[in-house]
Amino acid sequence: MSARGDEVVDLHPGAAAFGYGPPSSRATPAAASIGWKMGKARKVKPLLWTVARVERWRESGQAPGRVLVWGRDDCGAFLDGVEHDRMYPLFAMAAYYGLRRSELCGLC
Repeated sequence: MSARGDEVVDLHPGAAAFGYGPPSSRATPAAASIGWKMGKARKVKPLLWTVARVERWRESGQAPGRVLVWGRDDCGAFLDGVEHDRMYPLFAMAAYYGLRRSELCGLC
């Protein structure tokens, strides 16, 4: 549960996967006061979509990793396919400059 002012709100069941939960000894006072655990951020190594990973994903329905990226050829094929789309400049900026979703939304 999390407190917002006088209101008490249940956290989403998946919040534990992102490090939110009961306070711990490493929590900051502000985070501890609302019941959030502040842990060390873990970097996730991105995996490249390969033919074998795509086949495994299609068979099982589960992604082979948390972060997956396209290779140069796949990204080029996608950009060629959406060349006449009104969102093409946004897709191209994401592909070439690696902007985050929030940064791209700020451009719209």
